[in-house]
This record gives sequence, structure tokens and C-alpha cells, in this order.
Amino acid sequence: MKSASILLSLLAAIAFTAPAAPGHAVGGECDSAGCSLDLPVRGAGVSFGNSLHFNGLRLNLMDSRVEEINGVNITLWKPGKNPDAVMRGIMLGLVGPSAAELRGISVGALVVAAESRVAGLAIGGLAAVSEGNTDGVMVGGLASVCEGDFNGISVGGLAAVAEHDFNGISIGG
Repeated sequence: MKSASILLSLLAAIAFTAPAAPGHAVGGECDSAGCSLDLPVRGAGVSFGNSLHFNGLRLNLMDSRVEEINGVNITLWKPGKNPDAVMRGIMLGLVGPSAAELRGISVGALVVAAESRVAGLAIGGLAAVSEGNTDGVMVGGLASVCEGDFNGISVGGLAAVAEHDFNGISIGG
């Protein structure tokens, strides 16, 4: 049992530190955005590293150029640019999840940010931000900001902001 734990730790370390060299995958996929070690079974499983498409549990240091993730996504550092990313399920980040669309539960120690849509629950230690529409609940320690239409509940320690139509409950300090 201990040797399996050591092997998984070693594989995770390799995936996190693997060079971003095209054509050099570490048992998964690799491109200029980085490498991943994907362990899928029947289309879902566990991924270590920057897999661009994945279903299941994904553990990554920094999201960059992600396209679609379904399941649980855990990111340890500040995300890179993800202008086309759609993440569905549970997204957790020490800094915070960032994608074009966040659908499900998104929690960030600092911020949760979506470029076009938040659907579900978004909680950011400092801010929860949607540059597009929001359907659901957004909670930001300092601010909850929606630049599009908002349908749901918005809570911000200092401010709860919606730039367009707002339907629901808004609470701001």
C-alpha cells in the first residue's frame, strides 16, 4: 500500500513538473500549454496536470488554455488564460477558478471569475465575478459583480453589483 502511494506521488510530481514540449506526453496529453498524466477508465478517471479536456477528478498546478472539464477540478495556483473553457461540476482553487463558463459549484480562496457565464454557486474569498450573465448564487467577501443579467442571489461584503437586469436578492455591505 505504501509503495502505491509513493508511486502516485511520483507520477503526480512528474506531471506537475513535466516540460511543455509538443509530442512528449507523460501518459496523457502534451502541448504548448503543458502536460498531463491522465488515468481514465471508460472515459473518466483521474488527471494530474494541465489536461485540456477531461471527465473526472483533475488535479493541476495552473489551468492554461483549458477547453472542457467535467467533474471535480482542483487548481493550486493562479489560472492562466482560459477564454474558451467550460468547467462543469465542482471547481476549487487556492487562488480561484477562472473560465469562460463555470457551471456548478466554484470556490476560490481569492476570486472566482467567469468570462461569459456563471451558473450555480460561486464563492470567492475576495470577489465573485461574471463578465457575462449569472444564474444562481454569487458570494464575494468584498464584492459580487455581474456585468450581464443576474438571476438569483448576490452577496458582497462591500458591494453586490449587476450592470443589467437583476432578478432576485442582492445584499451588499
